[in-house]
Amino acid sequence: MPQRSIASRFGYICRSCIQKRSISTSRTRSDALPANPETQRLVLPPAPPAENRIFKLSDSRRLVAIQGVDAATFLNGITTNIIPVSKSVEGLYSAFLTAQGRILYDVFIYPTNHSRNPALTNGSDEPAFLIDIGAPLASELLKHIRRYKLRSKFTARLVDGFDVWSVPNSFRLNDELGGDIWNSRVGCVDPRAPGMGRRIVLPSDTPPSEELPAAADDEITYKLKRYLLGVPEAPTEIFSGTGLPQESNVDYMSGVNFHKGCYVGQELTIRTRHTGVVRKRILPVQLYTGPEPLVSTTPVYDPVFGATLPEVPSGANISRVNKKARSAGKVLGNIGNIGLGLCRLEIMTGVSLGGEAPSFDPQVDEFKVDTGEGNGDIVKIRAFVPEWHTTGTITNEAL
Repeated sequence: MPQRSIASRFGYICRSCIQKRSISTSRTRSDALPANPETQRLVLPPAPPAENRIFKLSDSRRLVAIQGVDAATFLNGITTNIIPVSKSVEGLYSAFLTAQGRILYDVFIYPTNHSRNPALTNGSDEPAFLIDIGAPLASELLKHIRRYKLRSKFTARLVDGFDVWSVPNSFRLNDELGGDIWNSRVGCVDPRAPGMGRRIVLPSDTPPSEELPAAADDEITYKLKRYLLGVPEAPTEIFSGTGLPQESNVDYMSGVNFHKGCYVGQELTIRTRHTGVVRKRILPVQLYTGPEPLVSTTPVYDPVFGATLPEVPSGANISRVNKKARSAGKVLGNIGNIGLGLCRLEIMTGVSLGGEAPSFDPQVDEFKVDTGEGNGDIVKIRAFVPEWHTTGTITNEAL
């Protein structure tokens, strides 16, 4: 990519850093950052998020309220997880599927009857829940719910006036900000991967902490956090109506309960678990250049190197370097040099499928991304299997 176009897209990166196209991704993050703090302020986060950081997610999330005597029964019949009783204080992660078992939406579902906020319960004791979903999909979800409602007795509506926050598990609301608000909080532990923290829903005028206010880059930094941990979300990485829950790791992320009764899309989901082999999964990936294979065993974020990369379109094909073979996967999104990809496990990783010996050799096998640009360096890509995929620390059986 010409230096002028790079500079126009990433004006905060200094000229000397732009010229360092040969930056090694094996260098430490502190070595890779520009010396002038003024050059680190826009577009790409200057570093991975700190463990104690909170995030305001209201720009990318919407809330749908469902309430009525049949609300819990209806949700149990249309989602992949067991809906908590209405008096519970803890929500869960789940998904809506098509009748053919393809994932439509991944969501968080929170019971709200314990809350004293009348905007969430309408002052009624009937079972009430909030559905936390990607903002572009909220209207589609309402149509989907009404399509299956038939004679079930409940109402469904979009809810405004509340913010969705992601906070660390160790976070506690200050007593000065109102213990009542914290005690009646709506949310749950985010079970999708270790380190994802807790999600809470609070009124728009109530930040979780005066000391840790929302930041302007919350949405993009939270996305970087997800990418580093290997956590996809609809609609940006989980494409509605196309993939299986297992391909999007919803099973690993505690979104499917394989012991519950019938629900829409259950047949193929259960059959895939018991008899099928999942050959593709969404994995964290790292983009790099240079003649040598990437030697790191976990993805390493480098904002300066990431700023010099050409734009990688969503859905870009992944193929082998210097070898003709079938497609190895597709890029689903990236923040600089870190992203998520739908990867063929037997080609891009050392995972053994159905007793087959893996053919992947990290010292030899390399893959590249089709960026659509015929000149410049080849952009290579390496997939990583998160530890929580193999240890079983995050599964619905373990909760």
